[in-house]
Amino acid sequence: MRKKERKFKEVIGEEQIENLHEEAINFLEQGDYELAEKKLLEILRYDPVDISVFFDLAVVCEKQEKFNEAINYFKIVINFDPEEQKAYNNLAKIYFTLEDYDNADKMINEAKKISDDTTTFTISGAIFQAMENYEQAKNEYKKAIELDREKINKIARFNLATIYFDAGEYIECKRMLEEILEIDENDEQAKKNLEIVKDILSLYGLTNEKLN
Repeated sequence: MRKKERKFKEVIGEEQIENLHEEAINFLEQGDYELAEKKLLEILRYDPVDISVFFDLAVVCEKQEKFNEAINYFKIVINFDPEEQKAYNNLAKIYFTLEDYDNADKMINEAKKISDDTTTFTISGAIFQAMENYEQAKNEYKKAIELDREKINKIARFNLATIYFDAGEYIECKRMLEEILEIDENDEQAKKNLEIVKDILSLYGLTNEKLN
């Protein structure tokens, strides 16, 4: 994430600012969001145009469910850098959490304009799924999986498996659950769901050999 060029004389050195930011990130990773927020706000006293600090502040506020503050910080990031896709993604997630699907959809569409991204399409799928537009949700999740070149996106696969299951598309559901277990063989929920799907398929006389 790029920084906007500073237009004032720094009161403390660059190294001190970087140390404060590192401390804030450590607190964030440890789940101590109040201290992380305090450190980030301290940085802004000396460097009020560092986009990465505003982004991290937004994340910290989101973690604390300070959604209005998080929204404002993400919007500041976008004002500085309209191509910051992660900010649009996170804004969409917040609006989704607030069940404001119209704004969630607006933000995710802005994210899509920037680049094809597996996270963006996963969030988009969740929005359509929440609005009960299951066909479009399936398309979005499929696109997310197609873009998941590192094979790490369990969420898109799990949500797509859920849609397939509810629609009675058990063979496709089975395939998604198996892909999840390829990513994480210890995913207990996927294991349980796969056994349920296999039991259902066996009632239809479809054995694993016939399915493979």
